[in-house]
Amino acid sequence: MSPEPIFGLRCPWCGRMAVKPSSPPVICESRICDCGAIALAAPSHDTDEIIDDAINVLGGIEDAFMTPHDSDRVAGLRRLGVDIVEGEMVAADRGTSPFDLRVLWFRYLHTDPRED
Repeated sequence: MSPEPIFGLRCPWCGRMAVKPSSPPVICESRICDCGAIALAAPSHDTDEIIDDAINVLGGIEDAFMTPHDSDRVAGLRRLGVDIVEGEMVAADRGTSPFDLRVLWFRYLHTDPRED
C-alpha cells in the first residue's frame, strides 16, 4: 500500500477533498477527486509541466494546438471539452516541493458530480 499524500486539495466543483494521486503517475503533484476532476500542481515557473501532464492524462490535443505556448495547449484542452479552474496555492511547507505550488483543476465539462 502506498503512503498517504501529505496534503489534500478541495475540488472546486463538488467541494470534496481529493487525496488520491493520479494513475498513471505524472510529473506534477496530482490528486483525483471522487467526482472525476484531477488537480495537478507544480511550482508556478513549471506551469508547462502541469499543462503537459493534463494533456497526457486527459488525451491528446490536435496538432495545431501543440505549440510551445501554454495558452495554445490550454485552448486545445478546452476544445476537447475540458474545463480548467485555478485552485488554491499549496504552500511549500504543506507539499513535497521547496516551492509554493500552483494548482490547476481539470475535468471534462460533461462530468457532473451530482451523478455520483
